Amino acid sequence: MDAENGPAPPHPSAEPLRRAVAAAMDAADSHHDIGRRLEKLEQDGFDLTELREQTQRAERFLRQVAAVSAAQALEFDGYMAAGGPANPQAHAEYLAATQRATALLPQDDLTWAPPPIPDLHPEDD
Repeated sequence: MDAENGPAPPHPSAEPLRRAVAAAMDAADSHHDIGRRLEKLEQDGFDLTELREQTQRAERFLRQVAAVSAAQALEFDGYMAAGGPANPQAHAEYLAATQRATALLPQDDLTWAPPPIPDLHPEDD
């Protein structure tokens, strides 16, 4: 806390949040394209259901992260417009908004273990 200006801002600007939104949306779009390709391969007889579902899950996760980050960037802009660190009420409201945004982040850690590889060379009995 700075005696002259009040609490320090949590970010120097909202620009890193905006870049994170763009990166998450790009990654989500890539997952969407991958999902479409996997669907085409499934039409050709490959069983890729689980992989396609995981790809769709990752896409949803990334879009959620992007939406929350975009909301956080807007909150930060409002915080700075209200006086930023020099306005204790704006600071408290921004911190509360940050906590709400954090609570909205996906809790899915996207861990996935591929199915075991079938034993192609069974042991001789």
